[in-house]
Amino acid sequence: MSWNRIAACVIAVWLAVVGVVTFGFHPIPLYSVESDVIGTYIPAARDLAHGQMRAELYQSKGFGYPLLLSVAAPMTGGDYFLASKIVNVAAALGAAVCVYLLFRGFLGAAGGVFVLLGTLLNPAFARAAVETGTDMPAFALLVAATWFVLSVDNPWRARLAGLVAGIAIITRTNCAFLVPAGLIVLATRPGRRGSLVAYIAGLVIPLGLWNIAARGMGGSLFGDQNVANVAYEMFGRGLSSDEFGATIGPRLHSLRDVIAYDPGLFAARIATNIATRWLRDAHELLPVWIGALALPGMVLGWRGRPGWPGLAVHAALAYLVLVPVFYLPRFGLYLIPFYVSGVVALLLDVRAPWLRSAGENEADSPPHRLRLAALTLLLAASAWPAATQIQSVLAVAPVEAREGGETLRRIGAPGDRVMARKPHVAYFAGLDYVPIPATTVTTVPSLIDSARSRGVRFLFFSNIEKVTRPQLAALGIEGVAIPGLRQIEFRTVSPGAEYALYEFTHDTVSAAMVDSAALEAIRRGVMGPLGGSAAHLQLATGLLDRGQYREALLELAMADANDSRVARAQAFAHFRLGENDPAIEACERAMGAGGATDGWAPSMLGAIRMKQKRPGEAITHFRDAIQREPANMNYIYLLGTALYEHGERKAALREFDKVLAQDPRHPQSIYYAARIWQLEGNPGRALAILGHADPDSPGYPVLEAFADSLRR
Repeated sequence: MSWNRIAACVIAVWLAVVGVVTFGFHPIPLYSVESDVIGTYIPAARDLAHGQMRAELYQSKGFGYPLLLSVAAPMTGGDYFLASKIVNVAAALGAAVCVYLLFRGFLGAAGGVFVLLGTLLNPAFARAAVETGTDMPAFALLVAATWFVLSVDNPWRARLAGLVAGIAIITRTNCAFLVPAGLIVLATRPGRRGSLVAYIAGLVIPLGLWNIAARGMGGSLFGDQNVANVAYEMFGRGLSSDEFGATIGPRLHSLRDVIAYDPGLFAARIATNIATRWLRDAHELLPVWIGALALPGMVLGWRGRPGWPGLAVHAALAYLVLVPVFYLPRFGLYLIPFYVSGVVALLLDVRAPWLRSAGENEADSPPHRLRLAALTLLLAASAWPAATQIQSVLAVAPVEAREGGETLRRIGAPGDRVMARKPHVAYFAGLDYVPIPATTVTTVPSLIDSARSRGVRFLFFSNIEKVTRPQLAALGIEGVAIPGLRQIEFRTVSPGAEYALYEFTHDTVSAAMVDSAALEAIRRGVMGPLGGSAAHLQLATGLLDRGQYREALLELAMADANDSRVARAQAFAHFRLGENDPAIEACERAMGAGGATDGWAPSMLGAIRMKQKRPGEAITHFRDAIQREPANMNYIYLLGTALYEHGERKAALREFDKVLAQDPRHPQSIYYAARIWQLEGNPGRALAILGHADPDSPGYPVLEAFADSLRR
């Protein structure tokens, strides 16, 4: 059997398995990339079907994927999630064919089959084939565009390469590396002028259409969210994406803003990512036994092969374009066949002394057969982790969202709004989705206020809401009675999959009434359905919010002392009670209990040392906190205060200037910066800084009095 037929058989068998899993065992969108499908791409596709576009649905990508969904939806009777699965499986088929064609031309037919096998069985790739979204369509377009441009032999093919590259870019923005890669490849070939013109002519069609559409919506070609993604990777360490998006993110509107925020840190993170991302790829994007050989294989096995510089340019630019954004294995799908090709080249062709024999170059020689067998086993071993990953992902499908959505579909009316953490329940209910605000909703009263202000009728509260919004855990109790909310339904679908449905009432309630009822519900839950350490922690959190620190410590004593959240709560309570030694012990326990990734505990240690009049030690702790969370302005401000108290005024001023660069009206930083300039003998500069004070801020009278004293 020829290698081409083997490749066709491999693709057919793999596609049949993917089809069975996708259409037979994946009926419910997952809480992952498919949240974007349900919450963004399907609404965008529905709009396109009616000739409409909304800018808020195109913050990071173009209209390529929504357009695919809108084309496929009529085949499914308007079932857009089913349409997304059809698009995904079709893209997987196209991707498999293009991978084989691309690497057959580079490694020969046998090598192409092995690269195909290693790609199809890769866990990240297999998951992307089942889990719908832009990942698989973008991958298929990327490989197709690469194959076209590397095999250009006439202007028509160059124009097709440009067209496919443009479609890829409007589907997934990081595909933009195809443009410089394609131009470099074509510029080094004979007849380059005609090929370059044809390539650009094909490219500008989709990009031009998207640019016109984006400008018509008041947006930009590449979307604001992409800038936010870069900013988060550079400076968001230690902060959740929600926290970063609500604080620092909105102040950074362009790549220039991101670089200017902290040029030194930006350069350091870029350099570190360039040097180390391949290590993450080696054990997260690839099975480790393949990842360990991938880069050495590319270095040793690629050089000298026909067309290797063009392939290397594409791989290198694809790698570099991912360096500025936060790491997710699925972002690097395009690199998988390149890495696998290194392993294939290494094991099939690189000569090793222990394999040399008189007949090594013959196809039926023992060394050659040994290489084929070893390579087959190495690549096929990926099938088990791939299957295990897909099984584990599908096992946590949010059945509760579908059940709750069906209830709301029966009792809701068109135009009703439902608030939840994810859009799935609204999708199943056919209602409008309103996300629970990330930072402004921290208590049940604030939740009710937010819902009323936005015209929300229903609330869906399940385990994902409980995990991501622990302050609202009282709403996860069956039969809970809270003023302003009426529990419609509470149901346990399966162990770990339960939900509560609420309707917001129009009763006149006070925040104190709601807060008291929520606390009482948690108190009852400690002995009832909540139970355990989590319930005691939740009750203690409510007590801390009310300043009942001693009572909170009693509850925390019954919680899990090895839980970093418990240790943090104990540290805070002891700190507010003036009990410094127990607070320090709790902070150290929090850092040793898995809570050392963010800056909370070091910042609390710094606050304790400041309270003890030991600013020199506080400086060390605050710098540790900033190292963990570079964008946390509060930590930077606290470091400034410690430096000021330690007598390092110029160093303190640099920290206050950082805060004021992001928040020019930060009252405490204004005060300290002005004080430093006064002490430095420059009252004019101090007055200029005080002039930025916000008259509506609580500290304004103090700042105004300070300014008056300087004027006198």
